[in-house]
Amino acid sequence: MRYSPLPDAASIRRAHDRFLDTGEVPSGIVPEVIRRSWIRCARSGVPADRVREIARLDGHSVRVELNRHVDLLAAAEPVMDMLHLQLEHTGAIVLLCAPDGLILRCMGDPVFVSRAERVALEPGVFWTEDSKGTNGIGTAIFERAPLVVYAAQHYVERNQFLACSATPVFSPGGKLAAVLDITGDYRSHHSHTLALARMAGRNIERQLFLRKHQNELVLQVHRNPSYLGSLFDGRVAFSEDGRFLAAEGAALESLGISGQTFAGTFEDLFDTPFSDMMSRLRSQQPVAKLRLRRGGETVYAQLARGLISPAPLSHDRKEPQSPAATQLAPALEALHAGDPQVEEAISRIKRVLGHDIPVLLQGETGTGKERLARAIHASGLRADKPFVAVNCAALSEGFLESELFGHEERAAAETMRKSGRILEASGGTLFLDEIGDISAALQERLLRVLQLRETTPLGGTPRRIDVTLICSTRGSLLERVQRGEFREDLYYRLNGLTVHLPALRDRKDIAELARRVLAEEAQGGLAAEIAPDVTEIFLRHPWPGNIRQLRLVLRTALALAGSSRVIGLDSLPEDFLAQLPAAQSRVISSDVRQSTVERLAEIELQAIRNAVAANKGNLSAAAKQLGIGRATLYRKLKA
Repeated sequence: MRYSPLPDAASIRRAHDRFLDTGEVPSGIVPEVIRRSWIRCARSGVPADRVREIARLDGHSVRVELNRHVDLLAAAEPVMDMLHLQLEHTGAIVLLCAPDGLILRCMGDPVFVSRAERVALEPGVFWTEDSKGTNGIGTAIFERAPLVVYAAQHYVERNQFLACSATPVFSPGGKLAAVLDITGDYRSHHSHTLALARMAGRNIERQLFLRKHQNELVLQVHRNPSYLGSLFDGRVAFSEDGRFLAAEGAALESLGISGQTFAGTFEDLFDTPFSDMMSRLRSQQPVAKLRLRRGGETVYAQLARGLISPAPLSHDRKEPQSPAATQLAPALEALHAGDPQVEEAISRIKRVLGHDIPVLLQGETGTGKERLARAIHASGLRADKPFVAVNCAALSEGFLESELFGHEERAAAETMRKSGRILEASGGTLFLDEIGDISAALQERLLRVLQLRETTPLGGTPRRIDVTLICSTRGSLLERVQRGEFREDLYYRLNGLTVHLPALRDRKDIAELARRVLAEEAQGGLAAEIAPDVTEIFLRHPWPGNIRQLRLVLRTALALAGSSRVIGLDSLPEDFLAQLPAAQSRVISSDVRQSTVERLAEIELQAIRNAVAANKGNLSAAAKQLGIGRATLYRKLKA
């Protein structure tokens, strides 16, 4: 492909100065689109020698705007990431702007980012023509067309070190949805940059179309089958009964229709029954050859990439059922023992089943995050596919990298391969436990995998993957982002739905949960039960180890209970009793054997002595640690 040579910066500056002096633009020096913009700026009174008051939103207002444009960001950020990789080491930045010129996202070379910030080229600032003069973002908004603003083509002199390649991005309905801009120093500008921006913008439009019609049948169409799956094909959406819903511009051209006026069906467009076309698409030869009813020309169609082939369509079904509405709830429902917080969490999870939404589980260690992850998998459409769990906190960085991504080593005539856990999970669910503990390097690599939907073993070649992602963390991942310990872009890819699991001490279903855990531990043996006084202790215990501790306590107590099969106070492990608050003895019923009371008193005294020793004899600190008054501590030590 041939590109026009870069314009002469000195000639442009002279033309700019002449326009400011005389109001005239020498012919042949700047494009017509720039001349029109200069005239608009002059008529609007934009000062060329300084920047008008900068319209800048505060942090809260920026977050509000990001929430308003969440669908746009979800569609654009993967494309921006890829564009950023293509522009690596060029000193350029990639900007995504709202239709009103507000910069929403900025990514790119850190050195140039700092220079760009000095002219307020950063999130939270509006770059319209009436505030910043002729510029890539504002002028593309006005012209609704791709363009380059190079060097002194910028109306405001302060911005004339820039070269901006901007392209408008349109929604499926044809409205301006965003502007994508690539900006750098004009001295390192490449003539092909606008082409990159336009392709990226086209890709974002495609993602917006697919997201809007994610629950409908979307086909790629083109008159040349070799263009299917490229940026040159068109997308057209149909309802499950074959009714035309919408089409992109390229598809409208291929089909010879107007998306604004056409209100027909698949069979009004093509001389092929809709059911026959669906059968072809599910066959081993998924490209369908179709003849247009109007004009008789041939077009080719296939399912859009990234979409799951639809199930056989039923014309008798009145409304689609979500997976959770049919057979997909039992494993999740089994986790509900009566706690309102857990019930709400399960309800939210059920609403996203089958929608390819990543889930982030948060909660203290031992609250049952992996058990919940397995239940989510077992309740979904991929229940018969692999569930692969990786504890990110248990492995060093090198081992974790190999574990996740695999490796391929060639020695002599032999090749040693390890597929990696991500590839093993393809088709099913990948559970990354303690995701917050992975290093910055692995965060970047994992982000790349999620963007490209492919994984590359060390020393190997890329492999396509399709996984449902569930992650967990014992702390707040957002706080790690705010401290700079976790990538913000990766965070927003992981937290499609964030679910908080309550600590056991805060749950309202401890008694029922203990009964269920005991039944699981007693499997294969005689039935067992928990004495009422032990249940009272369970309700007031701090449970620092949460459900994991509850299970181990009951497993040990079951063994100590022997043939009695009743979990009484004398069956409980001593270290568990030692964790009881000092006032716990008042809760124990009066009919408990005296020996047990004495045993608890001895444990309590030992706990006090341990606290005093741990605090190096500081009685006030020991009392505070135990949650008792200093006078009470003195009295118990002297008893």
